[in-house]
Amino acid sequence: MTTNGVTSRLLSKNEDWNERFKDRLPHVFVGIVAFQDICHEIYNSHMVWALGQGSRLAGRVHISFGMACRKEQYRARNHLVNHATDEGADFMLMIDDDQTLHNTPQLIERFYEVGESVAGAMYYQRGGAYHPVVMKEFIAAGGKTSYRFFTTDEIPTEPQAVDVLGGGCTWTDMSVFDKLKEPHWWPYPEKNCFVPDPEYGLDVNFCRKARNLGYQCVLVPDLVVGHLAHTRKVIDAESRPSEQEIYESAAYKNYLVAVKANQQSSDFPGRT
Repeated sequence: MTTNGVTSRLLSKNEDWNERFKDRLPHVFVGIVAFQDICHEIYNSHMVWALGQGSRLAGRVHISFGMACRKEQYRARNHLVNHATDEGADFMLMIDDDQTLHNTPQLIERFYEVGESVAGAMYYQRGGAYHPVVMKEFIAAGGKTSYRFFTTDEIPTEPQAVDVLGGGCTWTDMSVFDKLKEPHWWPYPEKNCFVPDPEYGLDVNFCRKARNLGYQCVLVPDLVVGHLAHTRKVIDAESRPSEQEIYESAAYKNYLVAVKANQQSSDFPGRT
């Protein structure tokens, strides 16, 4: 943003950040987790978004980019953290290669404005029951901690702390990684016991570790990114099937049976 030809700096609700970047630009490293070759829909979306950032944020943010290709997910994420650290970045915006960004040009500005050290955008599964990819913790049968997806009715309208963010589009203050035990993403608890349980997945493990250190994992629901389906169709709030179609699908019914089998309480949202 410019006023009378003068570029204004970004402002955050986090006063520590405002003071920290009073005399220099914040450095945001954008890391793309690329598991396979990027298709043209994603390439076009990322290029449109990246070119837009150059004009929107010129003189306000220093942006650099990196990509981790053809690696297992945990290796790719750890590689990007190391890359961002080597560049001296202040923040990491980590994006999976099946997320579309062109409809969220304000992504960096909004995450910075919200001012949370660990935050994430809203997106939906690209198939199955098309769940919102944000999760809630509950105590399952036998006292085990388990997780379920939010329903659409549970999605907040303002930034809110949640139990688990989807890892497809996340914002992290690099200082968080200084406090998390390395490697930050790690799927082999039998080799090192600091990961709670392999069945939870990397997103749950990372958010649990961050929360255990006192960080909130904050969903920013007005940042909605697309999710490229296997059919090369982007799933977002508009293209996602209706609630009725989802509730009647075999994928949702199977999910409901699985969760209810492990749930002690009867307050699970959704239809039976």
